[in-house]
This record gives sequence, C-alpha cells and structure tokens, in this order.
Amino acid sequence: MLSGDMGLENFLLPDFVTDLLQGKMYDLAYHKLPEKSHALTLIHKVNNTYSGEFYLLDMETIIPIVDDVYEKFDRRNAFSDVVRKTNHGHLCYLFSTFAFGEQLLNSHMVLNLKVKIPGIEYFLLALQLAHLNREEIDLCFIQTALILGLYSVNLNRYNTVYNFFGVAVRSTLAKGLHRKSEMKLTGTPEEIFVKRKLLEKMKRVFWSVYVIDTTWSTHRMSLPVHINYVDTDADLPLDDPLDLQDNFDVNFLELNVHLSKYIAKSMKLIHGANMRTLSVSYVNTAQFNQKQQAKNCLSCLRELVTCFEEPYLTEFDRVRLFTGERRSLTNLFLRFHQLVIIITRPLLFLVFIRDAPRLENPSEILQAIVKGIHVAHTQIDIILSFYANQQLFVLGFWDSQHLFSAIMVAIIGAIIGKGFDRIPHGVALLKYMADHNNINALNCMKKLAHVNEFLLQTPEIGFTLNLRQSIENIDLIPSEFGINSSSSGLDLVNPPPLAAFIKSNINPTVTWRPFEDPVSSTPSSYSSREDWNEGISNYSSHSKNILFNMINSIQSWDVYADKNE
Repeated sequence: MLSGDMGLENFLLPDFVTDLLQGKMYDLAYHKLPEKSHALTLIHKVNNTYSGEFYLLDMETIIPIVDDVYEKFDRRNAFSDVVRKTNHGHLCYLFSTFAFGEQLLNSHMVLNLKVKIPGIEYFLLALQLAHLNREEIDLCFIQTALILGLYSVNLNRYNTVYNFFGVAVRSTLAKGLHRKSEMKLTGTPEEIFVKRKLLEKMKRVFWSVYVIDTTWSTHRMSLPVHINYVDTDADLPLDDPLDLQDNFDVNFLELNVHLSKYIAKSMKLIHGANMRTLSVSYVNTAQFNQKQQAKNCLSCLRELVTCFEEPYLTEFDRVRLFTGERRSLTNLFLRFHQLVIIITRPLLFLVFIRDAPRLENPSEILQAIVKGIHVAHTQIDIILSFYANQQLFVLGFWDSQHLFSAIMVAIIGAIIGKGFDRIPHGVALLKYMADHNNINALNCMKKLAHVNEFLLQTPEIGFTLNLRQSIENIDLIPSEFGINSSSSGLDLVNPPPLAAFIKSNINPTVTWRPFEDPVSSTPSSYSSREDWNEGISNYSSHSKNILFNMINSIQSWDVYADKNE
C-alpha cells in the first residue's frame, strides 16, 4: 500500500481508535482519580446545584461511566489493555465534573486545604483529555464543553470561556439540535420510549447551551451571541416534555430560555455594532448614536416588562426566593435584574455626558432610571441573603459580578441623590469574596478603588467608599430581607449587626415583589436633560468633568472586559 493511501486510511480512523489512553496519560489519570465516594459527592454537588436550571449532567449516563472507570482502574495492573480502551471523552467528562464540583464546594475553605484554586488539578487533566477534533459528537461532549467553560468563568479566563461555549454551541448546531427533530417515533413501546428519552435529553442540552452562552454576553458586551432565537425551531423545554424522573426542573429552563431571548436582543440593540448598515451613507455621530441608544434602551425595557416580567414573573409575587438547597428561582431573578441594569444604565450615564442630545420621552427615561436603581438595590439585598443563608458561591464569578454591577448603579444613583444605604453592605460583601480568593471580586475591588479616586475629587459628593469594611462588622442588616417597592428596596425594622444575625440561626425570608413605578404620576412636561438631572445640576464644571471621566472608565470596562485590567 502506498504511504499516501496509509495516510488517508489513518485520517479516516474512527474516533474510538484515537481515543485510546496513551502512555503516561492513563498513569496520570489513575493517580488523579479521587476516592469513588468523593467522586460521587462532587458529581451530586454539580447535579444538585444545576439540575434546576441547566442540563449539565445526565445521571443515567455518568453513574455507569463512574462504575466502569473505577472498575477498570482497580484492575489496571492485570488488565492494562482494558484500561487503555477507557474512553477519552468519558474521562474528560468525569474530571471536568470533579473540578467544577470542588469549586462549588468552596473546598479550600470547607476542607481547610492549602490549594488556592479548588479543582485545578482535575481541570488541567481534563484539558489534556479534551479532544476537539471529534467527528462523532455525543451529548457528553457538549456537556463537557459547558462544564469546562463554567469552571473557567470562575477563573476569569474570558477568552477560554468564550471558546468553550463556542465549542458547545457549534457542536449542538453540527448535531442539528437547533432544528425540530425528524426522528420518527415508531417501533415497540419500549423503543418509542427510548427515542423519546433521547429527544428530551437533546432538547434540554440544546436550550441549556443557548441560555448559558447568551447569558455570558451580558458580561462580554462587545461580543455577539452565537445563536439567534429566530434561527431555531427546536421544541421548547415545555413542548411535550417527558419526565425522566431525574429531578430536573424543565420549567426553569423554559423561563431562562424566554429571558435569554430578550438578553440577546437587548445586547444587540444597546451594545452591539448595529449602527452600521449596508448603505454607504449612514449617520454615525456621537449625538445620533446616543439618541438612538436611548430609544433602544426604552424599547427594550418596554418589551422586557410587557413580554417577560408581566406574563412570567408576576406569578412569583411574594413567593419566597430561598427554598432548599437550590437557587434556581433566585438565579432567574438575578439574571432578570442584571438585564434591567444593563438596559437602564446607559440612560443613567447620559445624565453625566457632556453635550448629550435633547431626548424624547424624558419622563419615561426617568421611570427607567428609577427602576434600574431600584433593581440594583434589590440585587444587593438578594446576594446579601445568599450570604445570610449560606448559599453564597464564594468563588463564583456571577455572584460577584451581579453584586458589582448593582453596586456601580447604586453608586451612580447615590450621586444623583437616589439612595446610598445598601452600598456599604454590598462593598463589604464583595471584599469578603475577594478576601476568599474570588478572582473576579479581586478585580472588582480594584475597579471600586478607581471609582473611589473620582469620588474623592468631587467635593459635592457627600460619600466615599470604605473598601476595608468587614462584612462581619457591618452596622445594619434588615431583620427580614423583605424586598418592597421603595427606592432602596428595603424594610428596615430594628436591624441588628450582621454577625449576630448570622449566629442567631434565623432563616431570613426573602420575597420578590413586582416593581411599583414610583414616578407614574410624574408630569410629562420634562423637556430637557436638566429636568431629570437635578442631582448634579449644582455641581461645578470641574466636578462634572471628573464624573464624565469616571463614566467613560466604567463604560470601557463593559467593552474591554480583560482579566488584567
């Protein structure tokens, strides 16, 4: 046979042939495998944390993989060839899950280990086991890419995250999961049930990928989402669902899908490069762009309230957000609040921008600004409640990022005279996360120090940030985290110190209430920016310039989200 033919033959080898563990790789995997009991603990931690939202683990698949791997490696010396035939992808799936499980356990604190980055050894081994050049893609491969991306999120490896999520997205597209299945449900009842189970799992995986990838765009605002909702016709999670008796909550996946539609649309209209058209003569001036962005913000907020908040979230009016171990409902509200913040923040920034254009609908802009500030205070309250309920993901990127985004809006709101009382609590909690090696929180504290420099240069501002305040010694905490419609989102009744509150073993009750518009009766006679800009109208030109520079710095963080900033 010619060498060229041999090369062609090798090129066409099926995936399972190149999946054999080679040399030192299976020695390394053998020595890195945790005790089986601990492995199951890590797997169940990931499953119990996310099975209410995203289909990261198929327990019907992963438990047999665990049994198979541990049986083979127990017999390694006598059956080394059997061990070599252990599937690369399955091992990668396991070690990725082990890494993520240790992160979720905050194990460096729980177990008092000296490892600074929980799960990092499992993660690095999973990277060596990960083969992206697969022709036959299964659901485990897609779930592994998601888990590796989610682990990397908490290390602030932004580009790595985007790549892993991109692999997951493109793999679902390659398998055609974004299209309505043409599988014919024929055969015996048992065969039909097996087919329906596969379709249900494929549907869950696809929409989990869609939601996770789209949500990531709320941080990397300069990047487009990979999938547009309108380019899919796959069944939605609640379309003819099949209960697999695996404790997965398909209802929350459906809610997150609908929220993600508006995340994607809002990110494109407000932060996307959508001013460019196919025309060679399009308007592209700063004032035109600002005016267009303001219109887009208002239209996105209207649609979000009308098409998502009112039909889907009002059913949770006064429902307790903290129930059991899962955070599914609370996480949904965190994502919703984050989107409201992203939509309304550009309007709040316009207050400080020099030569801002004359805007239409100033009363509606004021309503949107107040809603954004209200949501920011509510967001801080919820994450404080995580801490009080011992449900805070101390190493988690999203808990720290949601907290930071809310603090920034609360600070800007305080500058224009709309509440300050939750800012110290939020900053102290962010510091607590930074002190416990949350990488994103560490970066955010540096950003807050930068903001503090601007505040110190502006004498008209009556506050600065205490970046050394310990959360255990913070002065005030609500006796109940009741979230109401006041501008701060608080009910303060004889608030005790937080440390005493935690030690008292009280389980705070947190309920969500729809935002009640406090300015619905606002006269519609506002005709200029100054009419809804009273908070800084008396600031000196020097102070306004400082605040303008501060806003420019904050806006640059959204576009250039870099771990080294």
